[in-house]
Amino acid sequence: MDNSCESNVPSVIHLCTGNELALNHLSSSYENSDKQKFIVDCHVNDDTSKMKSETSDLPTRSGKLNVDNDDYREEWNNQCDFFLSVLGYAVDLANVWRFPYVCFTNGGGAFLIPYFIVMVCSATPMFYLELILGQKHRRGAISLWDICPMFRGVGIAQVIISYIVAFYYNTISAWSLYFLFVSITDILPWTYCDQRRGNSINCVNFTYLQNLSNTISNDENDLLQQKNYSLASIEYFERVVLKLQQSTGLGDLGPIRWQLVGCTIFIFSILFASMRNGVKTSGKVWANAAIQIFFSTGAGFGAHIAYATYNPRRYNCYRDCLITSLVNAFTSLFAGVTVFAYLGYLAHLTHTTVQTVTGEGKNDIQ
Repeated sequence: MDNSCESNVPSVIHLCTGNELALNHLSSSYENSDKQKFIVDCHVNDDTSKMKSETSDLPTRSGKLNVDNDDYREEWNNQCDFFLSVLGYAVDLANVWRFPYVCFTNGGGAFLIPYFIVMVCSATPMFYLELILGQKHRRGAISLWDICPMFRGVGIAQVIISYIVAFYYNTISAWSLYFLFVSITDILPWTYCDQRRGNSINCVNFTYLQNLSNTISNDENDLLQQKNYSLASIEYFERVVLKLQQSTGLGDLGPIRWQLVGCTIFIFSILFASMRNGVKTSGKVWANAAIQIFFSTGAGFGAHIAYATYNPRRYNCYRDCLITSLVNAFTSLFAGVTVFAYLGYLAHLTHTTVQTVTGEGKNDIQ
């Protein structure tokens, strides 16, 4: 019987009792190193070999060696790291920005019925399945499907979809970051009109529109609704932030907005710094409800598989899956109620409908 124990863990030589030659070689190799110290005790029997090793200050992010798996894989420092990572991926712009618009365009309260049915019957089980696959096999979205090469295209499709979504999601994040920077002033720049910065002659601020609506008669109010006015907040986004008036179409996109480029670079810098160290009832309504809940929870994008690969194999990811799904749904509902309340109040002040206020979907971001 061979006196050496084999292991795939890098930079660690496992020795069995009696292998003096290898032990001397190990001592001479690390006599000047204070970084790697370990004690190995191998117990070999006829059927299995069990190894116990103690490590300190190994070059891993968490300082933990996963000796229970065939392949070496770092692990989360604690359960909170994994839970917050999954929760942060699920609760995002889709809850605050996309959910209210999709809910409004698909019947309002009626949309919630298929939304929760799909969440319970499809999205949450798929979410849980991705966590199980990643945690069990400890591989990413593509290499995971080595267990069944016929479905490897599923992993490739997940990566491609995530790559495409990242393009416009990071753009929207750059807009949000830009608004955060310009809001550090005494007067918010989107609350007033200024033609010197690009506002049109039809620009009116919200206060002026509110006062005018309260003082004019009903007949004059009908004329006001027909007037081609635009709110200062909408014009600020379209004409000041994006400079849409300088673009004639896809053939002429206008000048580069260096402020937005800087915000995008800043966001990617944060992502790099964080990742560099590793870890109505109809068919249309049902389709939109399914798309929204999958898009919101992140199921099907492959990210949860990658997150779960850093978990111990016996970690209880079922609990985190349920909590994340519930928090995600609550956040979407809270954002929806807030946005609907604002739109209803704005429609009441301007004596118009909610559809008119939102521009029938054109300005749902504002």
